[in-house]
Amino acid sequence: MKWVTVSDNTLHVQERRSTDAGGRSDSRTPSFRDAITPAAVHELVFDPRGLGSPPMFPALVAARAAIDANDKAKALIWIDPAGSLYPPAVMAGPVPIGEFDLVRPTTDDDTTWATVECLRCKQVAVVVSLIMHKLSRVEVRRLQLAAESGGAAAILMRPNLKSAAIDVYAAATRWHVSPAPGERTIQRWKIKQIHGHGRSDFLLEKNRATGQIDFVHPPAAMARDPLLAQTS
Repeated sequence: MKWVTVSDNTLHVQERRSTDAGGRSDSRTPSFRDAITPAAVHELVFDPRGLGSPPMFPALVAARAAIDANDKAKALIWIDPAGSLYPPAVMAGPVPIGEFDLVRPTTDDDTTWATVECLRCKQVAVVVSLIMHKLSRVEVRRLQLAAESGGAAAILMRPNLKSAAIDVYAAATRWHVSPAPGERTIQRWKIKQIHGHGRSDFLLEKNRATGQIDFVHPPAAMARDPLLAQTS
């Protein structure tokens, strides 16, 4: 297991207000801001086949919401068993980082153990963890109790394998994340809430040049696109 720490870095990022499909400002547009709460588990479910990949950037945006709701001085822990996270990209991303810790477990058991132990730490604001293996009911309960006792938010990226395994969870909110058609300068993800209070569908947009992020309602034509009609 590798542990990499980057400390004492602060980013100042200006975020535009959300816009509706017509480009007009709309404060009612849903986002992670009110849903990603501390002391709870939240899941981003993705399809690992085809164009699917772990939703790294949406997880980073969800982590920002958790940090804003918790304590900006506390640490962000990223548990990356696949070794696919590029730390400089995080440092240039939308999270105002007080301390960023990267953990790279080598086994499934280490991944679960590291996630639980980091959630128990009182100095941690959020733990983002890529969990590709099946979780038992005992394990999801351990994760829930760890988040509640430590006060951190857990952002779990889990694959949608169309099996009973993905139905084993103890999360306050669950979101299905899939890539959406973008533009030359805009990268998009379609995000659909599949568990939690209320039901929210929205697009997360990232400007490739500026890093600007926006939450927007999907246009009607895009919402009807069969490629985007994905649920867990």
